[in-house]
Amino acid sequence: MLQAIIDRRSPTEIAALHRNKAKRAEIEKSADVHLPDYILGDLQEVLSEVQLLNQHIQTGEAALLAKISTSDLSDQVGLMCTVPGVTKMLALRVIAEMDANYHQRYPTASAFAKAIGVVPSNEVSGGKLLKRRASHGNQRLKFHLLSAAKAFAIHGRGPLRSWFDAYRSRSNFFKSTSALARRMAEALWWVMQRNEPYKFWQGEAAREGAEVTQIGDLLVSTTTGEVLETIDDAQSVTE
Repeated sequence: MLQAIIDRRSPTEIAALHRNKAKRAEIEKSADVHLPDYILGDLQEVLSEVQLLNQHIQTGEAALLAKISTSDLSDQVGLMCTVPGVTKMLALRVIAEMDANYHQRYPTASAFAKAIGVVPSNEVSGGKLLKRRASHGNQRLKFHLLSAAKAFAIHGRGPLRSWFDAYRSRSNFFKSTSALARRMAEALWWVMQRNEPYKFWQGEAAREGAEVTQIGDLLVSTTTGEVLETIDDAQSVTE
């Protein structure tokens, strides 16, 4: 958009570059102002600095991504990236903050999500909720996971996006993205624990109040929709 302003394009062309269609009319009105040449020179300097910064970011990301193979993390990162909304950079952030064996450090997916900080910390006494507050967790990883959840909520596709839309219909955007971030965190734990790509349950609804339902030969959590284990695995544990 800065380049379009410097090139003195028409207000309509400048406004069309903004991704939010609702704001294009306001931008077009603002862009219909003649800027003196010295302002355009300052904008050119700002644009050059932004382009230089973007080059540094791309160089840094390339260097980090190159360490995936040299650190023997290709299989793990590939498995983590099967979770919707998770990129290689986010996978590296998870490994850097929580260690590569995080699925062994934390006994459950819920414990892993709580360690990140995407699970509320509630004070309950006698079955009564006294106080609801956001948990502390790992603030750096929490920020990146929430950012990824927000990006997926806007641009994502597939069954998980449909789940988010259904959740969003009965809650606000902040709570919905927080719930989505929790699902992503728990999915990251499950794909490593099971050593399998991400799976999303698409089946008939379970009976009301059930925690686990059987879909074919799979046991599925009715809370998160994640595939927990196969029936054979469950029988072997029972025996």
